[in-house]
Amino acid sequence: GTGGIHNTIHNYTEWGDEVLTSDWYWGAYSVLCNDNGRKLRTFRLFTDDLQWNQDDFAQHVEAIAARQDQVLVILNTPAHNPTGYSLSDEDWRQALGTLKEVAARSEKHVILLVDVSYLDFAGDEETSRSFFRHFENLPENLLVVVCYSMSKGFTMYGQRIGAMIGITSSPQIAQEFKDINQYTSRATWSNINRAGMQTLVTISQDAKLLQQFQAEQAEYFALIRDRAALFMQEAAEVELPVLPYRAGFFLSVPSRDSKAVCALMNRDNIFPVPLKAGVRLAVCAVTKAKMPGIATKLKAAWEQVEHA
Repeated sequence: GTGGIHNTIHNYTEWGDEVLTSDWYWGAYSVLCNDNGRKLRTFRLFTDDLQWNQDDFAQHVEAIAARQDQVLVILNTPAHNPTGYSLSDEDWRQALGTLKEVAARSEKHVILLVDVSYLDFAGDEETSRSFFRHFENLPENLLVVVCYSMSKGFTMYGQRIGAMIGITSSPQIAQEFKDINQYTSRATWSNINRAGMQTLVTISQDAKLLQQFQAEQAEYFALIRDRAALFMQEAAEVELPVLPYRAGFFLSVPSRDSKAVCALMNRDNIFPVPLKAGVRLAVCAVTKAKMPGIATKLKAAWEQVEHA
């Protein structure tokens, strides 16, 4: 998955270009941009009433399109890291509408990278994947790149296996996508983990194994969903301001000094992660038995810092 993001930044932008993503983002995006001589630019993911911020998204897309030939946007959805947010169908219509407008009125190359790392833990299979239909009949100069990770869906952390899928209406661009990313992958890693690739193929081609795999996956999804539900219910009771959570491994609370909040939580042996915009809690790592009380303690720490 990370390799697909690297290849997209490396092959579809120029030295010094800006790459756009939301202000709540996985920290490696910035590292990947910096390592490739690019800069990460952010738009506000949410409005003040915690809806998809289409206006800010569009303004930043237009600003980038005005100064460079490539417009690369990274959207991590569904089950966004670090908030657990998933774009709705209407969010997708608005976001793609902006990208289509930019592509239609110029010869700019517009690239949408959809990071679906947490897709397999985003909910009902059909519903969570329905957004793919929005990628049909796109302009030729609008390329969609989907980056998938086996780390989450197959719980194979450390094996570093993923997929990079190009979606385009142009056969020529599809061939170019295959050629240049095969070349860059070879030059960067040589080859990826053979055992991981074989695991995916073996399970996918065996109906019995696939059924067993899907049952185990559903069990773990339900476990994470239940943990998050416990936290969100308690957060509502104590009026802790949590960002919209739909599914996934993480949820987040805005804070003006996340390091101070986390330091207070550490005293209770609770270890959330401080981010630039707030505090991230890993519901994938906290058992159901230990979840009760965390929202209350986080609210106390949050209030102590916010009202200092």
